[in-house]
Amino acid sequence: AVSPVGLAVDNATVRLSGTGYDVTLGTGAVGQVYFPNNPQLPADFIPADGTYTLEITAPGFQPSTSTVTVSGTTRVRVELVPSS
Repeated sequence: AVSPVGLAVDNATVRLSGTGYDVTLGTGAVGQVYFPNNPQLPADFIPADGTYTLEITAPGFQPSTSTVTVSGTTRVRVELVPSS
């Protein structure tokens, strides 16, 4: 997650949810989060290819909700809008 001027948003909560999948993680200092496809992780932690809802909340910003299509490694950049 990034600010309107492209700065990383630390401490954002990112939720990826879809049929049979619902995982929430937090961003680090560089504003990124990974929902890894790693066979060593529990099966319910690994997103399969498909369509998901991506929800992001962060202090000082409006919540963001979008639909994303995951196919293998998928990168999504979300620009958050500052709160009024």
